[in-house]
Amino acid sequence: MSRADAEVVLDTLISFAARDLAADDPRRDLITAGHEVAAMFNELRAAAYASLVARDLADQMAADERLDRALAACEPEGPHEPV
Repeated sequence: MSRADAEVVLDTLISFAARDLAADDPRRDLITAGHEVAAMFNELRAAAYASLVARDLADQMAADERLDRALAACEPEGPHEPV
């Protein structure tokens, strides 16, 4: 199974789990967080790939800035959050 297939399966499983929960179920927050983590991972992977395949200095600089933003999005927002 490729990474793209695994991502589709994961997204589908998260969506099915959300479908079966009531609107006021507190576990919905976990489903939302799962989608957010998956989106951050996808952006991080895409940014790293863009940095690897950059063909010239301008592309490399833009890709590295994208990668920096993606990595920063993975950092905890406050001191109370675990790393």
